[in-house]
Amino acid sequence: MATALRVVSDQDYDPDDVVVVSAHAAATGGGGLDLEAGDAYTAGELLYALLLSSSNDASVALAEYSAGEEQPFVAGMNRLADRLGASSTRFVTPHGLDAPGHYSTARDLAVLGEATLDDPVLAPIVETPRITVAGPRGPELVENRNLLLETYRGAIGVKTGFTAGAGNVLVGAAIRHERRIVAVAMRSDDAAADARRLLDYGFHRLSRSVIVARGQTVGELVLDSGGSTLAVARRAVRGWARPEDVRLEFLPAATITMPVAPGEPVGEVELQGASGYVAAVPAAATEAVSSDDSSWMQTAFATALRWGYETAAMAGAGEP
Repeated sequence: MATALRVVSDQDYDPDDVVVVSAHAAATGGGGLDLEAGDAYTAGELLYALLLSSSNDASVALAEYSAGEEQPFVAGMNRLADRLGASSTRFVTPHGLDAPGHYSTARDLAVLGEATLDDPVLAPIVETPRITVAGPRGPELVENRNLLLETYRGAIGVKTGFTAGAGNVLVGAAIRHERRIVAVAMRSDDAAADARRLLDYGFHRLSRSVIVARGQTVGELVLDSGGSTLAVARRAVRGWARPEDVRLEFLPAATITMPVAPGEPVGEVELQGASGYVAAVPAAATEAVSSDDSSWMQTAFATALRWGYETAAMAGAGEP
């Protein structure tokens, strides 16, 4: 992922650029297209081979295309990782095979996975199940080794991997109800199954939330005589929006008949999310108001309550 991010971050990157594979790149071997010295592919085709089938030789060919040599390219990968916040990662090669001083963590792989999904060039690639490229010896099929793509609802990426030191690795991602989760399985006997369980757990924890609870204080109505009563929601609202992302606005009724009994409607509370209107809930008085001649001020202030939000830990299992 970091290799691909480093390639596309170069302002001179063009997916139609022709890359001639060097003897050094071809000698790397492993995965994908089984490149031979002198083979010519486009940079875009090599990116597909890199991300879909973990083509080690394609990673070296792309590094040489982007920076001329491996080591300057790898230095750029490390700077990129630092900039993204993957502070427990250091690269020694562009292909990621086991080497002294080359390491990463599950958290950092999730960070790199997020960055890959946020990239407009790479995101469509990592969710592609298979593609045929025009190779020098005829059309070649490149298949995505991420088994989640065609077996897990909402799967959108990201990348598989394997080394003797790291074992089977899968950075898996899926999106449901506008919520995206990235899960990382490392040193796994069945990375796809483990990633699936992690994603299930994440979606279970992020299922429809109680945005407003029944009986929750949503505002206060103030009498011009100085009296007041709190207004509470008459019913609960559940939704996919996170409670802390929703703003509450209490709207008192235009006219209110006196006296007011506890539980009597006095307006509504409107919920606004990042993308606009979410819902409106009737609001009721909490106390009796018996004054016959006091009129209601037609303004009230909403008490916007904040909820703590517990991010789902990527461990355990559950049903979405």
